[in-house]
Amino acid sequence: MWGVWGIVSKAATKVASDATILVLSTLGVVPAGLAMLLSKNLQEGKNRRLGCAYAFATGVCGHTGNLMMLQSLSSGGDTSIVLPLTGMFPLATVLLAVVILKERLNAVQVGGIGVALAALYLFNAAGSMRSAESGGLQTALAAPWMRSALAALVLWGVAGVLQKLATNQISAELSTLCFTLAFVPVAAVVAAMFEVRWQLTPEAWLLVLLFGALIGFGTLVLFAAYREGKASVVTPVYALYPAVTVLLAVPIFREKIDLWRGVGIVLALVAAVALSHEKPEKSDG
Repeated sequence: MWGVWGIVSKAATKVASDATILVLSTLGVVPAGLAMLLSKNLQEGKNRRLGCAYAFATGVCGHTGNLMMLQSLSSGGDTSIVLPLTGMFPLATVLLAVVILKERLNAVQVGGIGVALAALYLFNAAGSMRSAESGGLQTALAAPWMRSALAALVLWGVAGVLQKLATNQISAELSTLCFTLAFVPVAAVVAAMFEVRWQLTPEAWLLVLLFGALIGFGTLVLFAAYREGKASVVTPVYALYPAVTVLLAVPIFREKIDLWRGVGIVLALVAAVALSHEKPEKSDG
């Protein structure tokens, strides 16, 4: 679902503005979050007020990160590059967790940091080479699409830390509810700052609503996976979703992947999995 979401994101930017997508897609996100009201665990937790605040902040960072990702795609970023690049957001999460939560990195995560930096270097090198071929001297890091993609990476990384703080205080169900409800004020702010078109073609409405629905129901499916499986397995598997996007983007959007980009994409996927690796909790006995 998240892999398809990357394809829908690019397709949506071709028929609607970033602000329009972000605002109208909220109609597809919130219904999934409201499903959490049916959970029996909604009242569980140590500090509901603090936990809800963290969860709400998670949604604000997450949805703002979505806007940055859309801007990256609409400003020239290829789907096959933007999704693997932003998919390395656990890099920001683990670094912030060390500073804020005093967590210790395991050997796999340390290796993941090195691989992530190598992937960033290759993406920059590939982008700089393409700029040179077109007669420009601008490096990829200075390109608008790269700046937006890195902003999304940081915002999603911050959201990862806030999510940990939230679930330390409240149930995952209540956290998910507050997370999705936070999309509403973010959409309201964006609507006040930018022009939003409500008169769209049926195709545009379908893509925009699908963009939001995939976020909402993708979150529910991921939540179900965490309930049934171990986080040490679920998280690294989930981190591979950009691979699905890349496999679909190449034939659908006819994006070309040269050697530099190909190696960078592979390293980005490896880094995302490695950074998401957490040692399984030891069972009693």
